[in-house]
Amino acid sequence: MHHPRLGFVLFIAAMGLMLPIRSAQAQTRIDSSFAFQTDPAKKFALYVPSGYEAGVANKAILAFHPFHQVWGNSTTWCDILTNFAEENNLLMICPDGGADLRVDDPIDIAFTTALLDSLRAWYTVDLDKTFILGFSWGGRAAYTYGLANPDVFAGFITIGSFINGTTQVGPALLANSENKPFYIMHGDSDAIVNLETGFFPIRDALMDAGAIVNSLILEGVGHTIDFPNRDQILTDAFLWVDSTSTALTSVGVEDDIPVLIHQPGILSPNYPNPFRHSTRITYAVRQPGQVRIQVYNVVGQVVRTIIDERKTAGEYTLHWDGTDGQGKGLPGGVYFYTLTVDQSPPVARSMIVVP
Repeated sequence: MHHPRLGFVLFIAAMGLMLPIRSAQAQTRIDSSFAFQTDPAKKFALYVPSGYEAGVANKAILAFHPFHQVWGNSTTWCDILTNFAEENNLLMICPDGGADLRVDDPIDIAFTTALLDSLRAWYTVDLDKTFILGFSWGGRAAYTYGLANPDVFAGFITIGSFINGTTQVGPALLANSENKPFYIMHGDSDAIVNLETGFFPIRDALMDAGAIVNSLILEGVGHTIDFPNRDQILTDAFLWVDSTSTALTSVGVEDDIPVLIHQPGILSPNYPNPFRHSTRITYAVRQPGQVRIQVYNVVGQVVRTIIDERKTAGEYTLHWDGTDGQGKGLPGGVYFYTLTVDQSPPVARSMIVVP
């Protein structure tokens, strides 16, 4: 029996000169097609960033194009996202939806899986750092394909998704979103899929299902991928899902820090983590001293000093409500909190604030 995934890997192997494995020397762009199932020329586009290193785990992203006469093909879509992929050193694979412009027909789903398998066969892909992105109909596919394969993707980015509430993303798929980071953006002037249909319902449903959701309403933007500062906005979204997935991995394990005999302070993992309204932080002080617990954002800025006072030896518990020094709620994302006793080196842990 013909196995479509194996068949495609073998096909790629026969294209050795067309799909070279590159080291960190130059960008590589490939637009190609081949016979797949009933399509005699199924297209795809592949981008390899200049920072790619063979033998080292490289982050990757699957990018679904929209249902659109101009943008709805793998070549144009890869062109649109090339700067974003290069800036973030991402291997990027773009499947083509074919003549009907849709990227989620059964043949497209099988083709996408084959492409991902082949990408991993030819390049050194970080299996824990593969992401998924889509705009419009491609955003719909990012939800349906991504949540049908939750173990494959570390994070999701969707733009102006062509969905009707949660009709396309039902309970079975939503159940797979728990503890997955999603960055959702949508134009407030989108006349094709308005916020009440394509943004608020899916955002709220994901949060209720336990996903870690960050969102952005693009002011004055319609149903388009050509919005101002697009590459920077996409980069900000990627950095958020990337850092959040890293923190989720690190806090998902009972990682007790070894207690050193001369360590003046012990910092336990906060609970719950991730959290939305309040979290509990437990720490211990071995000897009297000035105790400081501070919260930092991902760029190293202090956003809150929770305590800075002298404590006697003992164990303590405090609750933090996710606000900064002015009492304002912090944006959702990854933060780090540290315990310092007198002038000792700080002990640090990570936490996730859910917006």
